[in-house]
Amino acid sequence: MKQRLRVGVVLPTYRRLANPANIKRAAELSESLGFDSVWVTDHIVVPAASVEAFGPTFFEAVTTMAYVAGITTRVLIGAAILIVPFRHPLLLAKMLASADQLSGGRLIVGAGLGWLEAESELMGLAADEVSGAELDVDHWRIDLDEVAAHPDFPGTEAPRSEAYGLVATTRGEGTPAQ
Repeated sequence: MKQRLRVGVVLPTYRRLANPANIKRAAELSESLGFDSVWVTDHIVVPAASVEAFGPTFFEAVTTMAYVAGITTRVLIGAAILIVPFRHPLLLAKMLASADQLSGGRLIVGAGLGWLEAESELMGLAADEVSGAELDVDHWRIDLDEVAAHPDFPGTEAPRSEAYGLVATTRGEGTPAQ
């Protein structure tokens, strides 16, 4: 069976067009024109040397995905690429699971390590901590349904019995939201 080509649109979350009205306009227009998905990009901070390339405004990716979920009904909402080491894994899992649940299961998350050394340094991480050739994939693999049921991660202090308030994803029984 042939599958059709899926096409998405990158939302204006940085550079000179980055503002709430343009993000809303682009998301609604993309959905009304029949695009399959809308995408956000991710940087937490813009180093001074990169302002010319990125602009002074860069909306946070997970927050923007949740915002777009509230103003659209059909399009998938993706992050290309979410810089995982800049966020605590348990908090990131909860944020993504909540946004996925609120969107009706429409989130797509591409995860990466980041590439901008100056940003890593501003975030308090040595560049080799986030851009090394090896990544402990098991540490960063996040099965959001499992996290919701058992919020215990390597590197976290709270045992499962002391963590509450997590949100299950809409992916179904035993299926990770990735």
